[in-house]
Amino acid sequence: MTWVPDNHVIFPGFYESWLYNSDSEYDFNYNDKGNFEHYMECEIDNFKEFEVDVCKGVADVINDILSDGEFVENVEYADMSSPHEYNFSTDHIHLNVDVNLFRIACNVWYDEKLHEGFDKYLHEKYSSCSGFISFVENNIEAYFDEWDYLDVLLDYWMLTKIYDETDVVDKHYDLSGYEYDIIEVADQEMWNHMKPISEVRYICDECRNDDKKQWLIDNVRKPIWNFYGEEEIKSIFENDDELKARFYKENNLVPYDQHDNVY
Repeated sequence: MTWVPDNHVIFPGFYESWLYNSDSEYDFNYNDKGNFEHYMECEIDNFKEFEVDVCKGVADVINDILSDGEFVENVEYADMSSPHEYNFSTDHIHLNVDVNLFRIACNVWYDEKLHEGFDKYLHEKYSSCSGFISFVENNIEAYFDEWDYLDVLLDYWMLTKIYDETDVVDKHYDLSGYEYDIIEVADQEMWNHMKPISEVRYICDECRNDDKKQWLIDNVRKPIWNFYGEEEIKSIFENDDELKARFYKENNLVPYDQHDNVY
């Protein structure tokens, strides 16, 4: 089956989550710049590729946890989907799973603790309330009668492995070992994808300062609006190495290629 987890512990997405948030690149630069005398700010080179690589790593972690040769044979990354807006939803990972759902269902139904745990999970997560209409039955009897939204059953099964408990409700006070593992995956891919910003971006950022902007006005004598954009900076400097050298020297800037992390 294609499994799309509906629980943020299993996959929290990339919007202000443990995997990626608005401080991720800032924190990387803050921590990395101490290793260099002249450090060039870095950013993720290709965010879509970063997301896919993280998802593949998360799929590997899930596979290590779930694949037991009895209930689940294999878990592999298939795809990721993102909402048009993040008001009510977030990214979802899609996983190809070789699973015996009927065997899991029998185990959950006949094991007293699993039975109670899944019933509680359904009630807590899928009971309709103000602002939320649930399409998933909120009790175990009705859920198995309907035999629909089977991703939810696999979500619960995964959560019992994450917490090593049948009661998986309200377990978010401390990060689980699984969550630390997928955070480590995201951190590793951040290292793999963080690359120095381009020279054009470097100069453009510097020219947002009034003194650098005035230097361009005085030396290039081109009309200027609120600031120089990257396309304009590129047109000014790309064929004029002498002007670029003067810009660096007269503004006391370290040339782009002399930064220690630029190769």
